[in-house]
Amino acid sequence: MYVLDFLKGFHDVQESDLVTFEYRLLCSGELFNGSILTHDWRKSDGARILCDDPIQLLVASHPFHDYPQELALRFRAHRVKETYGIATSSFYPDDDISRDIAAILSVFSRRLITVVTKSRELHRRRGDEGFSEPLLDWPAPFVKSLNPVYWPYKPSTVVLYPDGREEITDYNSPAFAIDFDGLKRKLLRLPSIQLAENFVYSARLYALALTQIHSDVDLAYQLLISAVEAIADEALRDSRPSDDDMVQAKKSVFDLAQEFGLSNDQARQLAINACNGIPWASRKFIKFLCEYCTDDLWNDDDLFHVPTELLPLQGRFKNALRDIYDARSKLTHKGRSFPPSAAIGLGPHMSFRAAASFDWKKKPFPPVAWFERVVNNSLNGFINRTLPDKA
Repeated sequence: MYVLDFLKGFHDVQESDLVTFEYRLLCSGELFNGSILTHDWRKSDGARILCDDPIQLLVASHPFHDYPQELALRFRAHRVKETYGIATSSFYPDDDISRDIAAILSVFSRRLITVVTKSRELHRRRGDEGFSEPLLDWPAPFVKSLNPVYWPYKPSTVVLYPDGREEITDYNSPAFAIDFDGLKRKLLRLPSIQLAENFVYSARLYALALTQIHSDVDLAYQLLISAVEAIADEALRDSRPSDDDMVQAKKSVFDLAQEFGLSNDQARQLAINACNGIPWASRKFIKFLCEYCTDDLWNDDDLFHVPTELLPLQGRFKNALRDIYDARSKLTHKGRSFPPSAAIGLGPHMSFRAAASFDWKKKPFPPVAWFERVVNNSLNGFINRTLPDKA
């Protein structure tokens, strides 16, 4: 995986073989360097420097809070080769690296960060050989390749109360402070964890879900569930249910064995053996989220505004996750969409269909805006718990 090779560093590559690339990213929000002590980060050039190693990440937008915020990503990479049978391809993996970096940053910041285009290549001169001087600093063509993907800007709502109070709700992403040293530490140590590749797979799916969350709730929900499965299956590879749970899962086998005259112990063993080969995907999905979600999940959400009375209760967390997985199965195998309440909380408006789809005296099916937070919280919880103290 090229992004992990890049984060490890190119120790066996000559300096002259490295090419510097610059990409432009779009952030559906406002990022700033939270380590800079200043009264107003929007007036500080230092607050524009979000990371300096192993990548350079800079705020390019003027003004600072322009929406979507434009970021400049700079890094160095060398040429690689891929062989398929008798065919060999040689190329720079800068596109792969930039997209994976954007996905990882999306997880760390909980903001949609996407690649817009490559803007520059800087090659090193090798003595008297190579390109002429103007071509060493190569301006990449981008006009026809621009692909700006970001969340739509949403209007605020104003509620006027009879007593004169005024309540304003902004449904756009609030500014997010980047932990300068923390981001560097995570990026440099990410390749050291055992499930680094699985985390990148999850980050890709999570970031893709964010691109769809305002336009296709069913697809976003599917991708978020897949983002958990991409890492949960490996993280809990050795996890299996208790014997009692396996017997309950194959109770029909247990009952039939007793009808055939087998003893209780023999019937139990037969039911347990009948569970061989079951991936226990739903159990791993629920267990991973329960193990790696932190208590911060139950604090107020500053990104999406789902009415508190419509959120799952902490004591019924497992039940809510089970409902989500069951609904995904119905969509995958029967083509049934997620319940309309899944779209609640993404903006200032609630569709009549969503509002009329459930009993307001009970908790509705969990909104995707809440489940996105669950997935993000668990992925960050996993990284924070498994990153080594030293790279």
